[in-house]
Amino acid sequence: MYNSVFIIIVSIVIFGYLLERFLSYLNSTKWTDKLPEELKDVYDADKYKKSQEYKRVNDRFSLLTSSFSLVIILLMLFLWGFNFVDELVREAAAVKDLGIPDEVAYQQFGMVPGQRVLVIEWRSISRFGDTAASQ
Repeated sequence: MYNSVFIIIVSIVIFGYLLERFLSYLNSTKWTDKLPEELKDVYDADKYKKSQEYKRVNDRFSLLTSSFSLVIILLMLFLWGFNFVDELVREAAAVKDLGIPDEVAYQQFGMVPGQRVLVIEWRSISRFGDTAASQ
């Protein structure tokens, strides 16, 4: 069903997520609200407690955002979303090569004006020596 490269990519994405979560968990086990003795004369205890609470909230939010990112990436991989985006970009680049006016391309293909710069740059690179100005 899926080739070995696809399985490797999915494995790397999942392993990266699990490693990040494990390291975050290890960090959170060392947090304490009690100010260390070495810092009592340098740092305010209330500020330290607030900073530890901020770390906890930030860690929970990080769990939420990284989990959401994992789900989106896996959906894009399994539902061929990256292939869809690739085909869209290739189609938009082909439109530029046909000489269709920008306004039509923007309306028909939902392109944004910044994409034209990328297409011109790619043309100049892909023709090995031709410049965008000579077109």
